Amino acid sequence: LLGAAYVPLDLRWPQARLRDVVKASDPAVLLCRHEERAWLQQALGSTYQTMVPAIHVEESWQGEDQSSHVLSDPSLPAYVLFTSGSTGEPKGVVHTQASVMNFARWSAQHLHLRPDDRLSGHAHLSFDLSTFDLFGALYAGASIWPIPESVMFRGALLRQFIQEHRLTIWYSVPRLWGLM
Repeated sequence: LLGAAYVPLDLRWPQARLRDVVKASDPAVLLCRHEERAWLQQALGSTYQTMVPAIHVEESWQGEDQSSHVLSDPSLPAYVLFTSGSTGEPKGVVHTQASVMNFARWSAQHLHLRPDDRLSGHAHLSFDLSTFDLFGALYAGASIWPIPESVMFRGALLRQFIQEHRLTIWYSVPRLWGLM
């Protein structure tokens, strides 16, 4: 627990929404793949090009070693997910470290997750459905198998992926069940 919270962005969002979420969350850093940096800078506009450094996931961050600054306050934010916003403005919902642990524990216990389970990882990190895959698997010591975009909505390929990788847990919206 380093005291940092993440805010997942979906590059498929309209640029205006992306700018609104970045403005509202006021990130200290943007973590992106190298090939996304130029697009992100263009999408976010000049304000964020100079104010928010981008760190590429392919590179190691040479920042300060934070390992000696471990925090233990469960009320600290772990992540913020933005709703679609009933007013048209995205609204951030803060999830604390305690809520993450409670949800992860409940998920693992309720569904009897085990270290040998293989969970599908198909929901984008900006969608709350992804928190089960991510935190439930981490809590149980299970593995997550990201579903490639090229397979996601193609029923036969999706079934083949599930069989090939021997997935044991699938948590999704009903639309994907219908495709299978």
